[in-house]
Amino acid sequence: MNKYVRSIAALALAAFLATPLSVRAAQDNQTSFPDTANSWCAQAVEDMAQRGVISGYRDGTFRPSGKVTRGEAAKMLGAAVDVLPYTLPQDGKGAFDDIGSHWARRSIRQLIVEGIIQPQDYGGSFGPNQPVARVEMVRMLMRMLGFSPAGQVQSARFPDLGSLSAADRYYCEKAAEIGLAQGYADGFFRPDAPLTRGQAAALLQRALPQAYLSLEGLPSYEGDNTVPQIDEFVPVIAGSLTAGQSQYQGRPVQIYRYTLKDANASAVKEGLARYFQALNLQRYAQVGAESEAGASAYLFSDLQGDQAVFVTLRQKDPETDLPSLTVGLFESDQAAQSYQSFRKSLGTETIFSSHGLSPAEFLLYADAKGVSRMTEVYDLSLLPAGACLQFSDRLLAAGYVRQGETQLAGALAQVYSKGEISAAVSSLDGFWAVMLIEN
Repeated sequence: MNKYVRSIAALALAAFLATPLSVRAAQDNQTSFPDTANSWCAQAVEDMAQRGVISGYRDGTFRPSGKVTRGEAAKMLGAAVDVLPYTLPQDGKGAFDDIGSHWARRSIRQLIVEGIIQPQDYGGSFGPNQPVARVEMVRMLMRMLGFSPAGQVQSARFPDLGSLSAADRYYCEKAAEIGLAQGYADGFFRPDAPLTRGQAAALLQRALPQAYLSLEGLPSYEGDNTVPQIDEFVPVIAGSLTAGQSQYQGRPVQIYRYTLKDANASAVKEGLARYFQALNLQRYAQVGAESEAGASAYLFSDLQGDQAVFVTLRQKDPETDLPSLTVGLFESDQAAQSYQSFRKSLGTETIFSSHGLSPAEFLLYADAKGVSRMTEVYDLSLLPAGACLQFSDRLLAAGYVRQGETQLAGALAQVYSKGEISAAVSSLDGFWAVMLIEN
């Protein structure tokens, strides 16, 4: 594991291992609510109910055509924020004079602190029992996702947004551009129409990351939630754990080795996929991948710190002659230094810095000329809606100009340039990549 240059074969393997694993019983036409079984929003309602974002009524119904109040919208959004795989800024200010005893006051105050609800939109009173309009929900969701009215909209789609403020026009048009919101068949957006519960479920499902992975209560090797224990994800033989100290590239490393029944079992592959996502949610990015006969090794690094993790899957462990899975923990800031240099050279805010979510991978990829260049890769299943478009907006706001197209790891990429720096942005089968090209 002394050479970490990504090959096409390794890319295919990692892409397989990082397949999104969302929990969606509605895909099998199952529903918890009898009145949504044949509804257009059945899958969204079921998905959001399973994630704890929405709930039904005491009689077991959901009432998808029912209107949503502002207080109910705040409750839904607060729950959505709680299941995000990243944290939001806590810099909002202000208050309302009519929520002191309201049942949704905590959610409303939470959203104010996070800047999702801004008191100047309503004046001194929020009106928590009033129906929430489509434009209000879209506005709050777009703020939750990190979009700013200073961004650009590709084109105006809806003729009935002229009476809105410039900021609200941006939110509605941008929401349609990223696939969050849709207009009606007649081509209108109807921003002032009351939001229904079914529409709310659909908007929330589109806004939230596809993969849902709860890290709450997971045991970890470090005694806090930084490196989850891999046996919580991958089936291992009970009592097979051996632990001890070793050396890795001259550094002390803590080793945890498990025996497996079958290293090729689908449960092992699926468990590794979820474990790699769990590492990503704990700010670890894959910085290396190498495969040899009978073994696959992956190296992860905290790109904001000095902790590193490697995971090795062997068909036959040299000590036991049985399939094994090894996790090693050691200190190294080499990848973090490279990443900080990458971000400084890029000169624009990334999803990592704005949402507290690390890239799934930070590796060397080959550009169209075969030159290896540093590239950050995000798992699209963990990103907020429209993250790629949001990043493109940030490049343009930072003074980058669209220049044309190139090839990034075999996929078409859009090139943005600013002075001596260019960035190639591309989507790769469930991943989103940004390559830095210093001319």
